[in-house]
Amino acid sequence: MLQTLLNCTKQAHYRVCLTWLPNGGRSKLTPQEDLNMANNPTTTLENVVLMYEKIGTPQFKKDSTTLTEYSVTAVIPEDDADAFGDKYKNQKVRFLKNSEWEEKFPDIPLPYASQKKQFMITLKKDTHKKSGEPLPDTLRPHVYLRTGADEVEQITGVAGKGVGNGSKGSITWDEFTNSFGTTAKLLYIIVDELVVYEGG
Repeated sequence: MLQTLLNCTKQAHYRVCLTWLPNGGRSKLTPQEDLNMANNPTTTLENVVLMYEKIGTPQFKKDSTTLTEYSVTAVIPEDDADAFGDKYKNQKVRFLKNSEWEEKFPDIPLPYASQKKQFMITLKKDTHKKSGEPLPDTLRPHVYLRTGADEVEQITGVAGKGVGNGSKGSITWDEFTNSFGTTAKLLYIIVDELVVYEGG
C-alpha cells in the first residue's frame, strides 16, 4: 500500500535531493517554501516501471500551446493503483490489458506479469508559478540516478542519460488539499535501472 513519509528526513538522501544543484552546491529555499514543503505529506513508491519521462524536457499541457508542465508515468502494482484512485479521485488511474501492453510495448516485459492488467499513474507539476514566474531549481521536479545504496546523481536533462520507457526506480510526490479535493504533485524520481532514451 501507499507509504506516506510524514518525516521526509527518514530517507535523508531523498530529502537532500530536493535542494541539490548540478555543481554539488545547495540552494536555500525561502522560509515559506520550506514550510510549505514540510507541511505536505510525501509519498514514495519504489520498484515501479517508469514511462514517458518529461521532466528534463517539459511539454505543453493538454489543449495549450503556451503553458508547460513536467510529467512522468509510472506503472504500479494493482493494490497501489486502487489506493491511489481512492485517495486522489481527481486523477485517473489508467490500465492496459496484458495483451494490449505486449502489442504496444513489445520490447518491454510485463511489469507485473502476475496481474491481468498493467496500471499506470501520471504525475505532473506546472513549470511556472501562478504569477507566471518559472519555478526555481529547488522546487521543480528532478531526475536522479542511483549510484550507491545512499547516493544519487542528478541527471535532469543530461545528454545521454534520458530516462527511456521501461526504466525502473521510485517515484515521489507530495499532495495538496483544497475545496476540489486532494491532488498528488510530482516531486522527483530516482532511477535504479536506467534504459537510456534513444528517441528523436
